[in-house]
Amino acid sequence: MLKIKDNVDLKELEKFGFEHQKLIYVKDVVRRCCNLRENKKIYIYEQSRLISIGIGLFSTDVELSIIYDLIQAGLVEKVEDK
Repeated sequence: MLKIKDNVDLKELEKFGFEHQKLIYVKDVVRRCCNLRENKKIYIYEQSRLISIGIGLFSTDVELSIIYDLIQAGLVEKVEDK
């Protein structure tokens, strides 16, 4: 699993387009293809700092690219499943 490092101020996520909502940071990813429109979200939970991606019809390439940007910025670490 991936999570935001404990020493990172979660407000840093706003620089990557995340919005703070109650107990969670959310990034909306909107995709259009043909007549289909999909609104998928990336969630980062405040307490656990775990990163999750909402389920959708299209591939997760855009979402993974956003998470990769967070990794490149040094904000993310890999943790073992409990």
